Formats: sequence, C-alpha cells, structure tokens
Amino acid sequence: MTLPVYSVYIDWDCTNWAGPHDFTQAIDDITADVQHVRISRGKERDADVYPAATMEMILENSSGRYYPTAVAGDLVGKIRLWLPVKVTADFGGSTYSLFYGYINRIAAYPIINRQNIYFYATDGTDLLSKTIIVQDMDAKSVLSDGKAVCQVLNAAGWKTPDVPCTFQEAGDTVTKNGHGLQNGDRVMFKGSSIPAAVNTFTTYYVVFKADNTFKVSLTLGGAAIEFATDGSGYYHQIIRREVDFDGGDITYFPQTFEFNKPT
Repeated sequence: MTLPVYSVYIDWDCTNWAGPHDFTQAIDDITADVQHVRISRGKERDADVYPAATMEMILENSSGRYYPTAVAGDLVGKIRLWLPVKVTADFGGSTYSLFYGYINRIAAYPIINRQNIYFYATDGTDLLSKTIIVQDMDAKSVLSDGKAVCQVLNAAGWKTPDVPCTFQEAGDTVTKNGHGLQNGDRVMFKGSSIPAAVNTFTTYYVVFKADNTFKVSLTLGGAAIEFATDGSGYYHQIIRREVDFDGGDITYFPQTFEFNKPT
C-alpha cells in the first residue's frame, strides 16, 4: 500500500507574517527532524463555532539547533514566534495542504534523556480573532460587505499582493514571467483593462500552467475561460485556504490527525 509522504516547513527568514511566505530555502524544510505532528481542528457542534486549528510538533533537538538562545548553527537568531509553518502530504502525484499557520509557543526540554523541542501553532482563524480594523474618521466612506470583509482579511494577512499581468486573446492565456503558480491554485483578478470575460468577484483555478503563462477556469481542472480581447490587470493568489467556513473541509476533517516521523 502506498502511504503519503509528509513534509514540514518553517519560513525562518520571514519578515512580514502577513505574507507572502517563502518556504523554498533548504533550511525551511525541517522534515528530517520531525518526530511527531498532531493537527486538531473541527467544529464545536454544540456552540456552532469553528475554533482555530492547532498544530503541535515534536522536533529532535540533540544538536541544540532549535533552541531560541542557540549561539551556533544555521538558525541562530531565527527561532522566534509567529513564523509561518506549513505541513503538506504528497500522495498520488499531488501535494495536499494539511496545515498552514503560525508558531505561537515553543517549549524546550534541555535534559539529556529528553532532547526534544515542542513547537505549537495556530492557523489563520486565530489571527482573524485578534485583528482590529480602525476606521479613519477623517476619511469616512461607505463600504460594501465584500470590501469590508476584504479589509479584515487583508489586515490578517489572508491575501497575497497584487501581481501585474497581461491577458492574450490568442491562446486565452495570462502572462506573468516566472509566476510560480501551479495547476489548481486559486486566483482573483482586478483592473480596469481586464477582458470582459473575467469577473473581479470570481475565484478562478489555474489550468495549463507554463513557466510564464497560465490559463484560468471556473472549476478545478475544468475548461479554460476564453478571452475576446487582450488586456492587462492584476491577480492575487488565494493561498490561505485551510479553513472552509461553508461546511466543507473543516467539518469533515478529523478532529485530530497525527503522524510520526515522516518517511
């Protein structure tokens, strides 16, 4: 039987917790030191609320690499709270996101027969509960519900920056050199010169991606949207998608999910 291959990453050089985050450095992959991971999330059915997902992981730390006070090693000065952390699983040729959150507590046990360190994290729901939006009383304006929600999400770091792009009628492609998107990623567009077929309030799925171009579909793996004209505008990737408030993933995800040292 083929088993999933789990991976754990921490963006050690993150300077802006609101993102975007980069997990591509060699030191970001801490999978080899992971002893155990436990992810808990779900719906409190009696209260009808969705608490923040939590993640606990135990790291092998006999070298002292993960001590916040370490004075030697490749992580000196990098061990701190609110660093982004993600857990993924590779299975059947696809990569699945199991957890995306932020470290909020570190517990070390520097004794000879217990050379482990514990990292605890919560997901973006916890950040939303801590986010405060202040109205500028000198710049009063009436916001639609959608724009108001977007301001809260942006303040909590749930939106990536707007990326300039162009649209080509020939081939129905979106061009951005080195975009880094993958098939199945979700994006939204904005701008006054985007093709009429593109709705700024719609989430699209990336399909037929190449190094510098991609197409978009209304459904995962579906048919590409056809553009009647060329155009230009901006897109942003929707990457913090671990919590599904419409009763999908978070409701049916096991209350507790855990695995031992990844292989």
